[in-house]
Amino acid sequence: MYTNMPNKVLLIGRASKNIGGKATGGIAKHIEDLSLNLSKRGIRPFIWDFTLQKTLDKKSVTIFGVSYLNKALGLLYSFFSENIWLSKTYKNLSLRDKFIVGIQSYQIKKIVQKHDFRTIHAHSLNRPIINLLRKSFPNINLVVTDHGFWQKTDGAKRTKKKRILGKILENIEASNVVIVISDFSIDKFKEYSLPLFKTQKISNPIYISNIPIDAKAKKENIILFNGYNKSIDIKNLPVLIQAISKSELLRKDFKLIAIVNNKAKELVEKQKTPFEMELLGSQTWEKLVDLYNKSKILVVPSKSESFGLVYMEALAVGTPVIGFHKTIDEFQNVLQIEIGDTFDNDRETAEDLSFKIENVVSKTYDRELMRKRVKEKYDWENKIEFFIKIYFEEGMYAK
Repeated sequence: MYTNMPNKVLLIGRASKNIGGKATGGIAKHIEDLSLNLSKRGIRPFIWDFTLQKTLDKKSVTIFGVSYLNKALGLLYSFFSENIWLSKTYKNLSLRDKFIVGIQSYQIKKIVQKHDFRTIHAHSLNRPIINLLRKSFPNINLVVTDHGFWQKTDGAKRTKKKRILGKILENIEASNVVIVISDFSIDKFKEYSLPLFKTQKISNPIYISNIPIDAKAKKENIILFNGYNKSIDIKNLPVLIQAISKSELLRKDFKLIAIVNNKAKELVEKQKTPFEMELLGSQTWEKLVDLYNKSKILVVPSKSESFGLVYMEALAVGTPVIGFHKTIDEFQNVLQIEIGDTFDNDRETAEDLSFKIENVVSKTYDRELMRKRVKEKYDWENKIEFFIKIYFEEGMYAK
């Protein structure tokens, strides 16, 4: 289909464990699925993951890492050749950002020069390397997906916020297309007065075939919390614990299984809760899908979500959800079926959440219909062409 043009795409981000990297969930899962779907359509995906130390090929994907030698060469190159450390061109990069760009600069430029990439797709707008790529390769199609820039700016001190927003503005200017993944993302662009003329909305797709529904599995009285990253401060586990504690029904009849990071695990284990709870760390994909299938409900009462991938994963096997109000409202509007309930941390309390959980677990949901709607609206099979169009079609690139 794309034989008359360069069919290589470089994806900048973390590689997942399933394809040879070290990352789990979130953006890494999105990059994995994007890579495999591009491969199926004859497009060769490459991933740049500077946290790895070697280059490898797995599942039709080439993953570039950076050896310690090349990291050292990159730092020297960035200082003497690119002048990253002193140039005003990079004034909005923090010292940490400059270090990251420094260790990447030497090898990533060699890789891009060697391969005939039609497009470089960076995840996300906070990536400090974007401006260097545009400066070094002015004619390449540069696509950036925003995965929630405001998670760095909301609550930040004035000086730090100004620097971060300066970097984001430069990255938008450097990009041909900026992909936003939700209506809430668009609202945040407006809130921070960021330009929207380069944005295109593509909701994060999911790989339905990788999330098998077990229609025969009996739903157990499990409340599932899947918030491994930022379990406490963003995913809001404490308010869920409070909500369950306030309900006699939930305390007596339900078990909370919470997938959390080590910090949250240590904090929660010091508390005494009046209900059964199991704390888990990072899970294999197979185990996670099994938990989605068995659980009565997924509750992640986040204070903010860029998209809400865990909600969509649960809905794919017909498990209702309660979560960040903006995200659940959007999903419900798109799917046009009842999928659970919303939670607004700014306006609602643990008592409100407790009542909503009781209400959702008392209902019966059509699992097959829920899965069918998710497949129709969010499956990779129906979304991958949007990415390919941005990567390859002339006239698609915003000026």
